[in-house]
Amino acid sequence: QCVDRMRKGLSYLLSDSQARSAFQLANHAILLQQVRASREARSVSFDSHNKKLIFSEQYQDVDLENIPKGKGNWRAFQIAFLLASIRSAADGTDDDRDTVELIWFPTGGGKTEAYLGLAAFSLFMRRLRDPGDAGVHVIMRYTLRLLTAQQFQRASALICAMEYLRKDHEEELGGCPFSIGVWLGSDNTPNTRSEARKALQSLARLGSRTQNPFVITKCPWCNAEMGPVKAKMPKNLKAVGYERSEETVVLRCPDPRCCFSS
Repeated sequence: QCVDRMRKGLSYLLSDSQARSAFQLANHAILLQQVRASREARSVSFDSHNKKLIFSEQYQDVDLENIPKGKGNWRAFQIAFLLASIRSAADGTDDDRDTVELIWFPTGGGKTEAYLGLAAFSLFMRRLRDPGDAGVHVIMRYTLRLLTAQQFQRASALICAMEYLRKDHEEELGGCPFSIGVWLGSDNTPNTRSEARKALQSLARLGSRTQNPFVITKCPWCNAEMGPVKAKMPKNLKAVGYERSEETVVLRCPDPRCCFSS
């Protein structure tokens, strides 16, 4: 049955130009996310002489001509899962639409990337069908709060890669940005704008001496450090990359060279 579904998925890509485009875009986005991924943040400090932030590593533009070793390929079970799942994910009348897909694989084997690949395909497919259709499409749920935060950061990196591509394909993918949100208990993150403002005020006053309730601690695209930093900073930069904007708090990359700094 699985082999038949893989063949059906491949046939779908060969016969449906929209599905093929969505698949190509999803592969491109996953590759961008792989190439830009880093466990370590680019640490930030303040140049008091020139009055600007400096980073431990310079911002690098995307370079897909020199893909690092070990990146740029699907593992066998990942591409098998994608091929078996894409038709039922995109076609509401497919026989397997009501089938629950289960990825059963050891920790660190690549499950997250496999389902993020399917999510990217589904999101791109929806936009290719209707560039103005920007509703909620994917819901991810985790059983552990720590895992939720980690997976949200990984999913954010993919969304940044997809948004990077959308800007180059605005005619086909529409003008509404791809976006992502997270819902956690109020013990972990601000659940209202007023709570977010209070949390930012606390960070601005105490810096790393208080708990940081904002989930994103580095730019998902360029890995620039965000939030309270250990380096000595001016009072107005105790929480780098978190800013008050009217009645809420926005997160933006602190490196002005990054395309997500604005």
